[in-house]
This record gives sequence, structure tokens and C-alpha cells, in this order.
Amino acid sequence: MLNEIINLRTINKQLNYMTKNIMLLLCGILCAQYAFSQNSISLANSNAMASNIEKPMSHDHMAMNHVSMTDVPAAKAVRSADDAAKRVTTMPASWKGVVDKTIALGTLPGLKFDAAAISVKAGSKVKLTFNNKDVMPHNFVLTDIGAGTEVGQLALKLGAKGAEMDYVPSTPKVLEYTSIIDPNKSETIYFNAPSKPGSYPFICSFPGHYIIMKGVITVTQ
Repeated sequence: MLNEIINLRTINKQLNYMTKNIMLLLCGILCAQYAFSQNSISLANSNAMASNIEKPMSHDHMAMNHVSMTDVPAAKAVRSADDAAKRVTTMPASWKGVVDKTIALGTLPGLKFDAAAISVKAGSKVKLTFNNKDVMPHNFVLTDIGAGTEVGQLALKLGAKGAEMDYVPSTPKVLEYTSIIDPNKSETIYFNAPSKPGSYPFICSFPGHYIIMKGVITVTQ
């Protein structure tokens, strides 16, 4: 009888966990759709706002025309050592306390980062603190050049394993990331900026958020 009670409690916990994740997924997708529609209305009504929003949006919209969900292979729901190395939360000893670039990144209402454009020098030592001031969970994911939309779509394909992986797919196109940050929480990560100059998209990979919640880190010589 005792074993049966324990088994029932375990099953109940698992069901509660699955229900929570499903609700978070649905909420994230619905909020992303709403924010996207509101931004579309704003774009139509304000040329000034369009000039500010269209540029960061245009690159990934181009990518969306070339990459469909059917073209993107299912992401591996496994956290490898290489993946773990992309989330460094303590300053590397080799830096000897020296940081070249400190970035404070936050959120704005409507599924937005508070900075859409950031510039760093190639190979520089970067300290990035992501402070989630929103009412929903978010993360920061830096991707390879032109890979923002693809990584966001791969995150959707993680399914039930997504929460365990902070909705960050196992792919070489993810360069750096934070865990999923709850509202009014923050996380600091340390990384070396890419050595190749270019425009590197960053997104929130919580399901559906990548469509609107994104920006670009420009790496210069």
C-alpha cells in the first residue's frame, strides 16, 4: 500500500510538471503572436517607429523566407559538454579580472530586449548581465551569423525536453546563452566575442519569443 501511495505521488508530480510546461509553451506562443501583431499595427501607423523596428526585423524575416520549419532538423534534446561551455557564469581565471566589454541587457514590455543593437570588438572579453524585468520567463541566446530564426525554430522542436534545456537547442549555431530567467531575476555570463567580424543575432528562445524578441551584436575589428 505504501509503495502504491508513493507511486501515485510521483505520477502526480510528473503530471503537474508536464502541465506547467505545456501552459508556459502556449502562453509564450500566444504572447509572441500578440506582440508581433501589435508591432505590425504600430509599423503601419508610424513611419518613425518603422524606421526603428524594421531594420532589426528585416534580417530575420529574410531568413524566415529561406528557412521553414520543415527544413530545420529536430534539435537534439541533450546537454553536451560543448553546450555547457557556452554558458559560463563565473569569470575565467585566465582573464585575471580583466573585462573588455560590460553589457547590461534588460527587457521591455511587448517581448523586447531593451537594446536591439550592441557593438563589441572581435575576440574581446565580454561580461553580459541579463536582467529580466518582464512578467514572463526569458533567456538570452547569441547565435551565429544569420542563424537567429533557425535557432528559434529548433527551440520549438525541443518539445517536452525544452524546459530541461532552457529552450536552448544543441547546435553549433548557438554561441552563448543564459538559462531561462524568471521575472525580476538576472544572470551574468562571460564569453569571448567571435573572432570573425559580422552581425550576430541574439534572441529569446523561449517558445515563440524569437519572432519578435531579438537584436544584433555587431562584431568589429
